[in-house]
Amino acid sequence: MFSTLACMQKLRSLTLPGLAFGLLAPVLSATDILVIDPGGTGDFTSIQAGVLAAQDGDHLLVREGSYAAVEIAGKGVSIDAEPGALVVVRGGVRVIDTQQVQGVHLAGLELRGSYAEPGGSEHALVAETVRGPLRVQDCTLRAAQGQQYTRTNDHGGDGANLVDARNAAFVRCDLTAGDGGGNFDGAAFLQRSGHGLWSTHSSIVLQDCDLIAGDSMEFDIFTCDYGGQQGHGAYVLDGTIFASGTRMEGGLGGTEGLCAQIFPGGDGLRVDGAATGVVLDCELIGGPDNVCNAGAGQPSNAVGGATIREILGTSRSLAIPSPSVTGESATLEVRGEPGDLAWLLLSFEPGYRDLTAALSGPLLVGTPLASPRRRLGYVSESGRLLFPVVAPAVPMGNELLELHAQLLVRDEAGAVLLAGAQRWSVLAAGL
Repeated sequence: MFSTLACMQKLRSLTLPGLAFGLLAPVLSATDILVIDPGGTGDFTSIQAGVLAAQDGDHLLVREGSYAAVEIAGKGVSIDAEPGALVVVRGGVRVIDTQQVQGVHLAGLELRGSYAEPGGSEHALVAETVRGPLRVQDCTLRAAQGQQYTRTNDHGGDGANLVDARNAAFVRCDLTAGDGGGNFDGAAFLQRSGHGLWSTHSSIVLQDCDLIAGDSMEFDIFTCDYGGQQGHGAYVLDGTIFASGTRMEGGLGGTEGLCAQIFPGGDGLRVDGAATGVVLDCELIGGPDNVCNAGAGQPSNAVGGATIREILGTSRSLAIPSPSVTGESATLEVRGEPGDLAWLLLSFEPGYRDLTAALSGPLLVGTPLASPRRRLGYVSESGRLLFPVVAPAVPMGNELLELHAQLLVRDEAGAVLLAGAQRWSVLAAGL
């Protein structure tokens, strides 16, 4: 592994204009790209086969198609949809038992929870005991709908369901939960609607995402079904969440037959127990009241000793086309406040460090950072800054270069802020 000084020297070769790079030596370690193609022209026809064959740090490039459920156990891999491809994973993705040095990265995928898919989950994404970085970027997560009269499959799935995920970030993702089902057994928890995000003992960052809870069943005089507990846009138990530029919407509350047991609308953001939430420029919406007048949900709700803090100001975002092909020209886009002065931070690794108190956001890139930081320029009156980039050369002996980027912004008042982050994958030509 390169020393900190060596990596910093390589990143100093980044030059303007055009943001060209001089990364000519292997970066950290060689990375293999495994091409997944259901038509048989790649290395594997299924994502799961590619994951099983992959070594730590390998990259799966997935061509358009519909794929079975995926489990990533005890290894760090990246899974990217090929640019422009619709990649659907039916049964969702499950990530378990990763170590601190094992990062899992998902980009450009559509994950669908399902009760029917073999090996799948009702949740679109499940993460359990994930101690390394988990990065989900430009993905659509759709949970399974609750089913009526099954007793075990009545509840709606969660868009993402995380347990002990120490360093998870979602960037430009849509997370939609499943609606709850209904039955006659009266066990209301079985028929609950899903949460856009449910987490416990986890550290979560949301940037420019949309989370929608599922709706629970209302009282129906003709069926007298039992509807279940409400779903929340995001429900965080005994952990932390930082959200910027994100919409979180609670679902409709459930009601038991004859309105004997009722549940109000879900909260946009609920934190519970030993949990803390910080929101910046977010839209939080409580779920609506229902026919039994259980009450509407709260935009945000801290219970059991938890706290929620709102940071005043505007969220900023960063977008770089990814995956890119080495040598190709593209445009980096910054969205912010007119007059913002933007810099780009780069690292070979993701990271997590809570600098919210000082810089209004967490640091999501690892060390070594690009030094010195690279100035992009000022955000225009339109609220946008467009900057030309040339995808850097992939180091000799590698098929891929992975960079982790984040904005550093100084606003017109002189405050310095950390803002949007993303992973930038650069493929060697001819893949």
